[in-house]
Amino acid sequence: MLLSIKHKTGLKYSEITIESVMEMRVHPRVDERQVVRQFDVSVSPESRAAFHVDWLGNTVHQFSLLRSHDEVSILSRSLVETRPVQIELDRLMAPLQGLVNDHRWRDFLGFDGPVLRDERLDAFSEAIGLNTANRVGDAIRLVMQNSGSLIQYHKGVTTTTSTVCDVLDAKVGVCQDFAHLGLALLRARGVPCRYVSGYLHQENEPEVESHAWCEAYVPGVGWVGFDPTHASLAGENYVSVAAGRNYSDVPPHRGVFRGSAHQTLSASVSIERIGQGARTTPFAPLESANNVPKPTLQITTRRSGYHQEFQAVDPKAFAGRLTQQRQQQQ
Repeated sequence: MLLSIKHKTGLKYSEITIESVMEMRVHPRVDERQVVRQFDVSVSPESRAAFHVDWLGNTVHQFSLLRSHDEVSILSRSLVETRPVQIELDRLMAPLQGLVNDHRWRDFLGFDGPVLRDERLDAFSEAIGLNTANRVGDAIRLVMQNSGSLIQYHKGVTTTTSTVCDVLDAKVGVCQDFAHLGLALLRARGVPCRYVSGYLHQENEPEVESHAWCEAYVPGVGWVGFDPTHASLAGENYVSVAAGRNYSDVPPHRGVFRGSAHQTLSASVSIERIGQGARTTPFAPLESANNVPKPTLQITTRRSGYHQEFQAVDPKAFAGRLTQQRQQQQ
């Protein structure tokens, strides 16, 4: 599936500010499930955006505005090709007991930030049979299918700083809260899992919002994406942008400004599917099969932002080019 994504963010200040510094996580990830064909981010007032890769493997852009302004506009555009990953939960038969014994997964097993332990989750786990589940596939299914019976989807009650305990008190939440809830339930059973932010394409809904879901690590398989909000596995209509321990690791935008103004944030996302026919060769070059050029990576930096066009299809090669770009910028 080839998806064109536009993510617009607006910041307005109640009075003139003299300096703003911001970082953004809006560049989709590259892995075995998706590849970025093209990416562009622009900032107004005009500012050059640099980038680096954080410790979690997410691409982070940053910019500074050093002149007076009372609003900031950010537009990122991505062309992403995704492919379905065939996962059958019934076939994920790894036992939960001692699922992993590796320090690399410690960060995705801990309870901190918004992902907290709560005795109400223990009772819920017992009620849905999670406490007695023996296989990782069964545990994922129970969390994925039953989270909606614990909290209901409702906007405007929770915030980006709400914890699992806050959500259980309110009994409502949004996709971010469903994801944090899923993380807490699975981590309590010893399943390493991470928070994923990104986009969900749904037919006939061109105007959407950012979305959040979970990925559980299964030895021998890798990261398995599942969405507690929609009680489904993450398919080819999901585009992952950033992954971390919880939301605080991967906010789309984060920054500071100098001044005493009040800030108002607005955001919108539009997604369009390009070409409705199935592609015969996933991740093939976008050019026609005849006279296909060798894979190349073209990177052009413009004064108003940052632009990338990708024709290479090997994620490892892409990661190497990112490292090269970072070294050139230092």
